[in-house]
Amino acid sequence: MLPDNTLFEKLTTAQLLGLLIYGEARGEPVEGQIAVACVVRNRMTKSGKPWHEVMLAPKQFSCFNLGDPNRERLIEIAVHKGIDPAAADKALLQCLWIARGIVDNYLIDNTDRANHFCAVHLYESKPPTWATPAVATVRYSGHQFFRL
Repeated sequence: MLPDNTLFEKLTTAQLLGLLIYGEARGEPVEGQIAVACVVRNRMTKSGKPWHEVMLAPKQFSCFNLGDPNRERLIEIAVHKGIDPAAADKALLQCLWIARGIVDNYLIDNTDRANHFCAVHLYESKPPTWATPAVATVRYSGHQFFRL
């Protein structure tokens, strides 16, 4: 069953990307958060698909998967707090700022054209099957980035 993304589909591109960064990398340094956002932009550019379609594609970004605890947190932010800078915590504000910079092309790609990433601990213990043919590009704190 695919998740009902109706709530997320109503957000602006920058809002949705900000939530994605928050859900996937809020504990990472700013360079890692920018890299996660660059992966989304690189996928969008390569595929020619719209931002929302890339971000909400099934099983692509775990924070939007059913059962992922981050999904519930993102829904809570979007529904109850709204994506209002006045109500946001500092981590969310930073993610929204990065998202705006990526969407408006003010921030450059710091991933060497990566279009995938995974947690370093996963990559080092049991890499996903898609990672085998991929080229590892950069690593920021807890994430390894790849180009397929």
